Amino acid sequence: MLKLPRPSWNINPPHKYGVMTPAEARLLDDLCVRVKESFQEMRFLEIGVAGGSTMAGIFERCDEIGCPCYYEGVDGAAGKPPFDIPRGRFHEGDSAEVWLNVSGEFNFLFVDACHCVNHAMLDFLHYSPLVVVNGYCLFHDTRDTDWQGKHYQGHGPHAPPFQIGVRQALLKLGLLHELRSDWRFIEEVKDSDIMGMMLYKRVREL
Repeated sequence: MLKLPRPSWNINPPHKYGVMTPAEARLLDDLCVRVKESFQEMRFLEIGVAGGSTMAGIFERCDEIGCPCYYEGVDGAAGKPPFDIPRGRFHEGDSAEVWLNVSGEFNFLFVDACHCVNHAMLDFLHYSPLVVVNGYCLFHDTRDTDWQGKHYQGHGPHAPPFQIGVRQALLKLGLLHELRSDWRFIEEVKDSDIMGMMLYKRVREL
């Protein structure tokens, strides 16, 4: 079983995926199984690597269930994993700027980078075309509490939309109320007043 080193700030997480709730971790466990059943391999594109804990957990889970895993990640220099990625590559830079450097086909896209409205929208618009039909897109930090509109995201004015605005982005993208014909809502995790996840499946090409 492949076990990648953990970033120093997350040596002993309660599960293998880094900063997320137990219910969110269970969704990732289950999603790896779904991907294996549909595709026989994981092709994972992560926007917002944050040191690599989630990526390491996905590799570990895929090894547990016998699912080959290929990975590509996008983040700034501070998010670069402190270890070599065994099967994949890291793209350094702002996700809104380096998207042209990423190509190929993926069956799992995880949007978990800058959580402002603008970046959350752009990350979906730029990277979701790389997801194959029947592949998945998972958004983090979607909880519909006052978690939205908190926590300055490090650029722009210290006010909305430059705070956590993932849910507003989903609304603008037509995903929140299922107004799109190419993506279908699958499930939402909201077991706490913070973070949260929403999972979508690509059902057709536009």
